[in-house]
Amino acid sequence: MSTAIAIFARFFLVAGVACLVELLPHSSAQETDSSKQTELLETLVAKLSSDKFSVREDATEQLALRFDDSMLPQMDAIAKTLTDLEARVRLAGIISKIRYERLQNQIRSFVRSRDPNETFGFEGWKSFSHYSGENRSSKMLFLKLLDRYPELVEKALESKQAAVDRTKLIAARLGENRSQLRYSEIEDGLALLYCINASEDLYDLRLERISLSTFMVAPFGPFLSEPQFRTPLERLLFNWAVKVTEEKQGCLALFMEKNMSHARELALGILESTTADEDPETYLLAMHALYRFGQREDLPKVEKWLDNKVVCFERENVARERYTIEYRDVALLIAFRLAGEDASDDFRQLRLHENQGFQNESILIPAIETQFRTDRIEKWRSKRKNEKQTDA
Repeated sequence: MSTAIAIFARFFLVAGVACLVELLPHSSAQETDSSKQTELLETLVAKLSSDKFSVREDATEQLALRFDDSMLPQMDAIAKTLTDLEARVRLAGIISKIRYERLQNQIRSFVRSRDPNETFGFEGWKSFSHYSGENRSSKMLFLKLLDRYPELVEKALESKQAAVDRTKLIAARLGENRSQLRYSEIEDGLALLYCINASEDLYDLRLERISLSTFMVAPFGPFLSEPQFRTPLERLLFNWAVKVTEEKQGCLALFMEKNMSHARELALGILESTTADEDPETYLLAMHALYRFGQREDLPKVEKWLDNKVVCFERENVARERYTIEYRDVALLIAFRLAGEDASDDFRQLRLHENQGFQNESILIPAIETQFRTDRIEKWRSKRKNEKQTDA
């Protein structure tokens, strides 16, 4: 038994020594290769200052072919020591080329990855994806920030306060552009939109107007017309819009203009707030949004306005006769629309509008026609009651 133990012990000792012998030359070889690479780099860089053009050209070609981004630290260090102008320019060009290729590989890997937690060095994705979604189109939109706002791509926003501070800086830049009659770039609006989202409940209400004017003026059209950008951009815009308190009408008008379906959610929010009661124009715009984007399930929220006789729109004809639209008139029209019913008998002059859904002037009736208004609403309610009884 002791002999067998001794044999096994000797075997493992020999095996362990063999492993060490195997590892040591390998480590040494790596160091040797690295040393040779550095030596070759220094030799080729020295040739960039040669008196012969052919030597300089050959050295430039060899540097571009033989070295990748793993040698960038050494190349950067050597570049700082060069005094010859042409050598500096040639090496700077090679370094830029290597960095560009590395960036393109980084971008391809990032976009293709199906792991939402993998950033490939784009740490800003951790916070951006939280507000835009984690799909491929969100990644493509995120990368639009790379050229103009690389810091937002390379680093995640650490806190809500950091996002607020960044929002104010971008807003200041936009304000300066406006004061000097310069156009802002798409990336400016996108950066502002991202940082506002990340500000969450610390969003400064003083930024509402500059935000709205930026999103109204900034050329978001190309983004929204491309399917790959539309979904994440709509999500970011909606998350911003729900924070807005004083410029709800402007937000909804923007969503209507850009044909964004989230206009429905904004409109329903307005109808459930005091804004609709206090501001007839905003109420009317919300109803226009529901005419275009509303769903049948929104009917109860619309029908709540059928008893409201406040005037939200009016005109006078040449004979000084007053024509009006009351809250209840609009509510009835939208109810017809959401229920999929034909409204031509009750709104005989109805004309549609590309952005608003319908033209206000087309549903005006004489202000004195109070009984007509009451009758058509009662007819609607009677029909709805019968439908509910039938369904039951």
